[in-house]
Amino acid sequence: MKINVKNVGNDKFVSPHPKGHTLTTNAIDVDAIGIKIEMQLSIPNQRDLAYCSSSRTSLACPAFQMVKQMRNIDMLRSRTQISQATNEYRNLLTAKAGSIGDWFLQLPKIVHLTQTDRLNVHKIQVDAGATILSDIELSREQNEDDFEADILNLRDKYPDKIISPTIDMETVTIGLVDRKVEKILKNGFDRFNVIYRSIYQKFPNWIDLSNRLLGKGIWCNVVGVLPRWHGKERISKVITPFLFGTHSTSLGLPWYASKPISTILNEETLCFEAAPGTAYDKSRAEALSKQNRELKDARTHTISGTFFKKFVLKKKGLTLSLQSFY
Repeated sequence: MKINVKNVGNDKFVSPHPKGHTLTTNAIDVDAIGIKIEMQLSIPNQRDLAYCSSSRTSLACPAFQMVKQMRNIDMLRSRTQISQATNEYRNLLTAKAGSIGDWFLQLPKIVHLTQTDRLNVHKIQVDAGATILSDIELSREQNEDDFEADILNLRDKYPDKIISPTIDMETVTIGLVDRKVEKILKNGFDRFNVIYRSIYQKFPNWIDLSNRLLGKGIWCNVVGVLPRWHGKERISKVITPFLFGTHSTSLGLPWYASKPISTILNEETLCFEAAPGTAYDKSRAEALSKQNRELKDARTHTISGTFFKKFVLKKKGLTLSLQSFY
């Protein structure tokens, strides 16, 4: 199934240093099965939606991210776990019938998948009634030709689905992410996911992604962003991928339980600040709303070609991130 994705504006930043890099940003319009989405956008996962509901915070968002966390591969091989994951996703798709959903399997970094595991990932989504069918690689170091064959076969098998290839930014082989994105673009896919990994540790992969996306009519969705902020300034981590040309981002689920700490997002800096008098669910819901209000402004600047010159420079969090990247 095809969707309409139009690049409506972009901007780029060229580092002044002799060995510096070029960073990009893009704004897109998406029309998927009649659902229209303007991006850049921070997409809520199921936990975000629960926070909005419990705090009675209104959230108008035409897309959502279902995150299924499995702590070991045996869970993906259990009929009970597969059935549970299918039912959870089906129920959320029904509850959010006016939005378009995507499903992301959050696994530990070091895990080896079989073809049966991959088929189970597809089965969960198909049986749940999903429109988007997100793929998973058996190995992040799979070469680009095998990657291409897999995503083309998946598209042939499910012509009634929006096929979304997935690339893991943890990929070690230099240039492999770039070559895989090239295959996605060459074969006319409308959408793909990238699994978030530290931008600082995987900087070459993010630069390759950024350069490939500039001006392209494709939807790149970043999944599994963890944690919510970085650095002593508590810079919002779901915002920084927009410095690299991506179009939407969503949080992963924490691997370890910790004491909830209420924070508010400072819209002037895009950094989080302690908010001891605010209920935790309310603080989480309001942070998402504030991020998307700011991203709406970011989109306007992207379309005008002033994202880096004006929007980034007036946001301390993004300015500090940009300076650290070049």
